[in-house]
Amino acid sequence: IENYSIPSNLTISGEPPREINVRLKGSKRLLSLVRLDQIRVQVDLSNTHPGTNQISLSEKNMTTPSGITVTHYYPRQIRIQLSALPQPNKK
Repeated sequence: IENYSIPSNLTISGEPPREINVRLKGSKRLLSLVRLDQIRVQVDLSNTHPGTNQISLSEKNMTTPSGITVTHYYPRQIRIQLSALPQPNKK
């Protein structure tokens, strides 16, 4: 899982999910060549807030090698905990 667009006033706290389970479809030859680092789940955090955020996943968040498709994935939602960054003191 790759998180991006974290608001500048927030930071991820705790241990965010790093993986989900996916079932792939493709030819035997292509599937035998797939490496784990070629399957990516990109999570946009631009609309998140401090506290627990429930993020829905879909196939559009997932990148696979050409000729490979995602037929099933779990979980369908992940939780990401965000904390507000300390604000600098203004004088």
